[in-house]
Amino acid sequence: MRQHSIVMIILVLVPGAAANLDTSIAKDCDGAETLISMATPDDTYSNPGPPNMYEWNVCVTGLDNAEISDSCDMNTGFYLSSENRAAHLSAFSGYNKHVCTGQMETRISSGPKRSDESFLFTVSNKSNGHVAGKDVFKYNVYGSYTSPQNVTVSMDFNLSSDDSVYFDGTEVESERSFTPPAGFPYMVSESDTFTSGILTTTFLESERSIDEDNVLSFTTEPEKSSFYVPFFAGNTRDIEEREDMIMEGIFMDQLSPGFSNVIPESPVVRVIYSPEKELRSDMSLYPGSYSFNITKTGEDRASLRR
Repeated sequence: MRQHSIVMIILVLVPGAAANLDTSIAKDCDGAETLISMATPDDTYSNPGPPNMYEWNVCVTGLDNAEISDSCDMNTGFYLSSENRAAHLSAFSGYNKHVCTGQMETRISSGPKRSDESFLFTVSNKSNGHVAGKDVFKYNVYGSYTSPQNVTVSMDFNLSSDDSVYFDGTEVESERSFTPPAGFPYMVSESDTFTSGILTTTFLESERSIDEDNVLSFTTEPEKSSFYVPFFAGNTRDIEEREDMIMEGIFMDQLSPGFSNVIPESPVVRVIYSPEKELRSDMSLYPGSYSFNITKTGEDRASLRR
C-alpha cells in the first residue's frame, strides 16, 4: 500500500495597508526588534544611538533585521551622523550611517499619521535632530509596511544531491536556473523513497543549487501565487497528474487533496447498521469498497442491491 502524502501550503502573507505596526519605547524590547536607542524619552537633548547603547529603545514588533550599516538592501528609514553617543538624526543622506528598516518605510512629518502608519518617536528637526518620545518634539517619525517586490521560497531538502531533480517534466542534472514560461512550474527532487519539492502556478525564477543537499527555490511576485511543498512516497508522475487542478486553483478544494492516492470525487460515508432485525443476503464479495442500495420492501423485509 502506498503511503499517504503530506502536503504543506506556504501562504505568502503580505501586510495590508491597514496593518499597523506594534511599536513602543521601552527599556527592554522583549522579543520585538530594536530600531534605535535614545538617552531619555522626555529629554529635549536626548541623542539617538544603536540598539541598547542607551537605556531606552524604540521597539517594533514584526520588523525583521533592523540594523545600522553603510548601506541598506531595502529601505533606509533615516540616517545617523555616527554610531557614538554624540549622534544626531537626519531624514536626508548627508549622514553616512543608514538605519535599515527592511519592509518598513518611515516618514517624518509635523502632521497626523495616516491610517497605515504607526508612531515611532519624535525628532527635533529633519536634518540634524535629537530624538524623544511622544509629544516632546514637533516632528513625528511614523512607520508603515511596504509590500515586497518579490518573494522567494527556498527549501533545503534532506535528500542526496545525486537524486533526480525535475523542472516542468525535464530532468535537471546540475545546478541551473529557469525563467518563464513554463507549462507547469514545479521543481522536485525524487529519491527511491520520497519525492519532495515546490509547486506553484506563476513565478519569476526557479533555481536548483547544490550545497551538499539539494536546494530548490522559486521566486514569485507577491499575492499572485501560493506555494505547495509536497513530501510523499511517489514520483513526479503523481505530481503531473494534479497539474490541471493546481493550475486552475482548485487542488485544495478537493475532498482529500494529496499526491500519493487517488483523489475521491464523492465523499466516503461509513454507516454502522445496527437494527433489531438481522440483515441477510446471498451476496458474496471480496474485501473492498462497494456501493449498495437498501430498500424496504415490506414489514421486516428489505432488499440489498449493488
